Amino acid sequence: MLVSGFKEAYRVLKIGGKACLIGPVHPTFWLFQFFADMWMLFPKEDWYIEWFKKAGFKDVKLKRIGPKWYRGLRRQHRLIMGCSVTGVKPLSAWS
Repeated sequence: MLVSGFKEAYRVLKIGGKACLIGPVHPTFWLFQFFADMWMLFPKEDWYIEWFKKAGFKDVKLKRIGPKWYRGLRRQHRLIMGCSVTGVKPLSAWS
């Protein structure tokens, strides 16, 4: 499971340190979804958050990445875009 990579990042990070991951997200258009699912390279946004939390990170935040004209919560233009996810190793953390 991919969580093991996030757990390793958590383990080697200093207490209070911040981890950042930048990656693609699952498309919204049905045809693009078909190919994304076939290659399994495009996680859903919620998955990134879940992986960070399962690894032990706190204050997990996701920010969508895209051109200025493609801002907002709705991804109606059906483009594949990315996101950055950050999380902090809490002060009361174990490694």
